[in-house]
This record gives sequence, structure tokens and C-alpha cells, in this order.
Amino acid sequence: MTSVTTIVVAGSTVLIVRKPIRHLYLRLAPDGERIIVSAPWSWPDDRIAQAITQRSAWIEQQRRRRAIQHVRVAGELDGLPIPIWGQMHRIRILAARSQPTVVSTPGELVLHVGAEATLQRAHAVLAAWQRATVRAAAHPVLTHWCQVMGLSVSRLTIRPMTTLWGSCQTRDRRLCLNARLVHDPAVCLEYVIVHELTHLIEQSHGPRFDALVGHWLPDWRERHALLGHNGG
Repeated sequence: MTSVTTIVVAGSTVLIVRKPIRHLYLRLAPDGERIIVSAPWSWPDDRIAQAITQRSAWIEQQRRRRAIQHVRVAGELDGLPIPIWGQMHRIRILAARSQPTVVSTPGELVLHVGAEATLQRAHAVLAAWQRATVRAAAHPVLTHWCQVMGLSVSRLTIRPMTTLWGSCQTRDRRLCLNARLVHDPAVCLEYVIVHELTHLIEQSHGPRFDALVGHWLPDWRERHALLGHNGG
């Protein structure tokens, strides 16, 4: 048995579905604007509103990710919003007769896609830029933390991943980072690198693992929250 009510929190419409459950669960509606909450019967509206306010950073991050997903399936990229290191930009497509390049300026991401200005070409140019940008940003961060932690890696790979922000092959000491980290605040990239390097010391997630990550990054939980709780 359920009960459905609606409230407004910080300008957002919240659909509350009360169920015989113990914890609150939150997600965005398909339109990316409304918030859908599954909550215990005993939770009053003000407690739910407080929980939503506390998760405002996560909600905003999910909305940015919806913008990225829209970019990936849109019939036309030009003018669509896309976050770069946590700051919103708009894509501009230029079909100049030149080698494909991407230029990031304040508020705008300009894709020079060359003479073949097809949607497929634009996606390919954007994907290549994502990989190159994350690699360039990750290199000094990885070098720094390897020195701090007394570790080394044999190889760094950047590629798009659907469920993980990073992975670490401990036997071969190979590190892989999600190319889409370019869309999150830069502090998230540092967190993922430290997280994956920690697996070279402690392979399984647990209290010791969390304590090690917390030793180097005391605010790792806040950084993890910006990633939307996906991957690990």
C-alpha cells in the first residue's frame, strides 16, 4: 500500500511516494526536473524536505549528467549544454576545413569537426577530446599521489565507462579512468585517482580502505557525493 503526495522544495516539484520501507530513496523523473522520493510512512514532509536539501549537490550533479546524456543522443549537438570540470558550457560546432580540434573557452566548447561535419564525426571529436583532457589533467595528479603514497603504476588508460569512475588492476598495477570525469569538478578526478591507488595497498572496500583514503583525502565523502554514487 502506498500514498502519493506532492511538495515543492527550493523551486523543485517533489513527488513523494510513501511505502512500508525503512529508508528514503531519491531519483529524478525522466524530465530531469521533478524529484521522485520513496519514503517511509512515518516521515513527515518537513523531514523529507530537509533530506532533499542535504542532497542538493547530488541532485544538481544528476541534472548535469542528464545534460550529458542528452548530448550523446541529440540529433544536433550545436548549442546544447555540457558541463566541463563542473562548469556549464554550450557546444558550438564549426565545420572549418581543418584538422578536428576542440577549444574550451569560458562558457563554450567549440568543436572544429573538419569538412565532414556529420553528427558521427562530432561525437568522435568530442570523445577524443574527453580522453585527451582527462589524461592531461590526470598525469600531474597521479604523479603527485604516487610520490606521496610511495606507489607506482605501470600504465594509465582513459576510456568511457558506464558503471565505474575508475579501476585498478592490482596485479599489473594498471590504472583506468573514466573519460567522462571531465564533466565533474576537478576534485572528483583527484579523489578517483587516490581511491584507485589505495587498492594497491588494500584491495577490498572496507573500514581499513576507507581509513586509508580518509588519511589522504579527509573530504573524500563529499567528493564521492559529487560523482552521484555511481561506480567505485
